[in-house]
Amino acid sequence: MNLQTKHMNEAQIQALTAEIMRQIPSAQYKTWAGIPNGREKTFKYQIARSLAIAAILGDVTNKSIISSQEVQRCFSGHPAEFKVDYDVKGGKIKDSAYDIQKRIGGMISTGEDNVLGLPGIPSTYTCAECKDYEVSSAADVAGKLEQMFVDSQIREMFANKIIQFESKDRPAFSKWCKKHDLGEPRAEQIAYSYDAEWILQNAPDEIKSSIDKAVADGKKFASSYSDGINVADGASYITDTMCENMLRMRGAYSGDVKAAFDILRSEDSKYSWMDKRDAYKKIYDAVNIVTTKYTAYGFRDHILNGDEVSDVAVAYYNKFALFPLFPCIATGRMNGIYQEMLK
Repeated sequence: MNLQTKHMNEAQIQALTAEIMRQIPSAQYKTWAGIPNGREKTFKYQIARSLAIAAILGDVTNKSIISSQEVQRCFSGHPAEFKVDYDVKGGKIKDSAYDIQKRIGGMISTGEDNVLGLPGIPSTYTCAECKDYEVSSAADVAGKLEQMFVDSQIREMFANKIIQFESKDRPAFSKWCKKHDLGEPRAEQIAYSYDAEWILQNAPDEIKSSIDKAVADGKKFASSYSDGINVADGASYITDTMCENMLRMRGAYSGDVKAAFDILRSEDSKYSWMDKRDAYKKIYDAVNIVTTKYTAYGFRDHILNGDEVSDVAVAYYNKFALFPLFPCIATGRMNGIYQEMLK
């Protein structure tokens, strides 16, 4: 194999080589020691040594993969539960690293080398889950929104199908145009020239089924907006104290950051909302809240809407941004959550 083995354990190579030689059958010689010195013995020795090196490298590689997988499962979840970027039409995985990159980013987002055991900083924290907060409009816009989605889908479908219709059957397309007094245009010229109502009444029979599908798709898309929108989706709130502790463990709690904390914690009226805005931006930049994520994974009971569905555990992996709360911004509904967080 002509491998460089100066960094490998020579004694281990020799021991494994000897073991391999003992396993090589020979019609003429029963044992390795029985083979006389010469080209045959040297040749067999070289083969056995190469096999020994290959076996050692294979063992190291396999153990490295196993070790990597075990560490990954400890800190970012089981790879079998990772999402992938899947090509539905092609029936294959396009990118198997689609999810793991976000998981790794979430693992180090709160600091790569945090100092633990600092005086006055607890080693544990309390976490609570809140119900989703859904907000819907009081205005009667659902009907208009659905109509907008449906109209858009109809016009888009008509544009695509009328061009295909002309390409597939030009005589039938010309006959349809004459029937509706459209002259002799090309399909591209009329693709987006008519509104949804006209298309529903006059579309060729050959593409009627596609237009019906467009109507159904438009209603389906609109239905996702008809209910309340979960404005709290993926959010995680931390107290200003926890935010300060995180910055201290990262060594990012500078004098300027402390001054910003003092402003946001102060009830003094001398600080305007502009002062507080600038102070929050300073903390925002220090804690790098844009990429700071909290990661939680494991197994939960199979429960849907409070009812137990089965006794099979369900794997979960949650990622949410950490958003520090201060008294000056914990107002309205958020104030109730903030007061509970302070207990």
